[in-house]
Amino acid sequence: MRSQVQNMNPNPMMNPRALVTNRLNGAQKMELYKSCTEGRLSDFIQLIERKGYPILEEISAKNFNWSSLSYSLHYGKLEIVDYIMTYLQREGKLEAVMKLKTSDGRSPLLCLLRSSNINSEVKKKMFVTLCNKFRLEIDPEVKNELKGRKIDDVLAQLTYLPH
Repeated sequence: MRSQVQNMNPNPMMNPRALVTNRLNGAQKMELYKSCTEGRLSDFIQLIERKGYPILEEISAKNFNWSSLSYSLHYGKLEIVDYIMTYLQREGKLEAVMKLKTSDGRSPLLCLLRSSNINSEVKKKMFVTLCNKFRLEIDPEVKNELKGRKIDDVLAQLTYLPH
């Protein structure tokens, strides 16, 4: 039922949630999950480019809305994140995807910032690198998260003026 509702909207930019797919079986989802959480970029690329797996497949438990982007940010896998975001930018979907929320309300940047699997220095480096490369919009929730974690000094390292 959920996928039918998502597919009813012909313009995914109007409904960012329509960008997340749920087509793969459990074993295929696990392949995506392991390759992105373990940072195996060549395996991940093979799954996307050769096997045709959707880059924004929901690979979490159903309706948790965690994709490869969510998990690779959460586990600090910068090469995988860079590949995904470059792919999405090329497709004209990056801005919409960066507004997606997981079931617990995390945008992709919040998946990075709220991770307990990587330290603050890695978070800061990834945040600055990704924001500068992709000129990401920084919403108030992300700014509050940075401030609450006492790492809002990273905003001064951005080479552009985010919204």
